[in-house]
Amino acid sequence: MSFIESPRFPDAVSMSGMDGGPVYRTVLHTTQGGRETRAIEWAYPLGEWELASGIKEPQDYDAVRDLFRMARGRAIGFRLRDWADYACGHESGVVTLLGPTLGQLVRRYGQAPNAEDRIITKPVVGTVAVRRVRAGVPSAIAATIDHATGGVVFSGHLEGDTYTWAGEFDVPARFDTDTLRTRQTGPADRGDFGGRPLLSVDALPLREIRVLGAVL
Repeated sequence: MSFIESPRFPDAVSMSGMDGGPVYRTVLHTTQGGRETRAIEWAYPLGEWELASGIKEPQDYDAVRDLFRMARGRAIGFRLRDWADYACGHESGVVTLLGPTLGQLVRRYGQAPNAEDRIITKPVVGTVAVRRVRAGVPSAIAATIDHATGGVVFSGHLEGDTYTWAGEFDVPARFDTDTLRTRQTGPADRGDFGGRPLLSVDALPLREIRVLGAVL
């Protein structure tokens, strides 16, 4: 399935009125005695969001409408910035080794033994810095980043080397509706839009999707 790497979902819209966050799927069963059993169906969550305050600026509406049409509603994924979680430092950025010259960007949450490792597949161009830790000493290295998968290609690996990264990342997401419901709220008061009616989208669900990371 194709994926839209650019444009990203408009930052001005996601910043000003998006509610949501990570969602796990857990099946609960309660016995007659009141004891619970809990089965984890998803090892890793998927984000779900809703535009809470709507889209009211003409240029923001145009950007969302164009992306919605490019994505064919729910059919095609795109990049989304989750302003609650879009960057990490070297203390939480891990490069998981897939081979002697290939790694995968990972964002680590929490501490062992309950830490969660999130595969980062959509790093932001120009923001990622990779370090090699050799004999306990970190140093910056040159690495090639695949911004479509989160893959990292490097050279000079020795047994015992570990790697960290810092930078920004997007979430692969899709619209969770095939209908863009638009409401006309009145005439425009901006001369550069020629009296076009003000348009508002008051509800637009978005959902994170799983995409492939780096592979050997």
